Amino acid sequence: MWHVVGSTGFIGRSLIEKLPPEVSYCCYARRPAAGEYQIDLLNLTAECYSEIRAGDYVVLLAAISSPDLCQSQYEMAYATNVTGTKRFIAECLRRDARVLFFSSDVVVGATDHSHDETMPVAPLGAYGGMKREIELAFADDPRFKVFRLSYVFSREDKFMKYLRKCVDSGEEADVFQALYRNVVYLDDVLEAVIALGKHFDAWHNPIFHLSGPELLCRADMAERFRSTIAPALRYTTRLPEASFFEARPNVIETHSLYLEQLLCRPPATLAEALKLEYQ
Repeated sequence: MWHVVGSTGFIGRSLIEKLPPEVSYCCYARRPAAGEYQIDLLNLTAECYSEIRAGDYVVLLAAISSPDLCQSQYEMAYATNVTGTKRFIAECLRRDARVLFFSSDVVVGATDHSHDETMPVAPLGAYGGMKREIELAFADDPRFKVFRLSYVFSREDKFMKYLRKCVDSGEEADVFQALYRNVVYLDDVLEAVIALGKHFDAWHNPIFHLSGPELLCRADMAERFRSTIAPALRYTTRLPEASFFEARPNVIETHSLYLEQLLCRPPATLAEALKLEYQ
């Protein structure tokens, strides 16, 4: 049995739609739909674990993922992202389940060269510190794996929906000339989750960087979208306020030693992903 914890989020919803028909799964959410299980990392109950058995695959997406909220409401975010998350993972492992924890490239911290999974990290901000604490708490357990996500691209992510809205309305988009990340295509993330679920014990490394092949800022993404899909897009660029970077680095450059092997192919470039999403 596979367990998708955080099934109502962007990645969780997409994963459920992509799961192979032969996979049996349960869904968990703070506000579950009919047939789903309720889970609140601030208030875990026995029902949260009632279906988890030895050998099951738990995909843990649930978290407070806003770096700004983790800074401004630290105690509440810590209770969810660390205290509750540790308790949930520990109980899953006690039941001998396999756990995939979704972390972030913010754990790596600001970079001046590309980092792989074996290199030292320097988390920036409360959010990065919380994710790193979970990584370290279970680092020695082979039933625990980590996906460090870079920026996840799809036509349904907030930034791309904003650009599409600007095209449709004729509005000029306001785009940051900042936030450089190795943009990774959503379908590559989903395929990696599924591939790991099928061959979990074959992988001995605890951490995977979910990173695309190109380091791009938001302005780069807007230009690729304009030149590839929407020539009518108009946009201006600007730098964010300095305080914006208190919770997130401007540049996080990462690559993976393992992702291509996991996918059995190279991860998609942004141009390739744009064509798959819009054409």
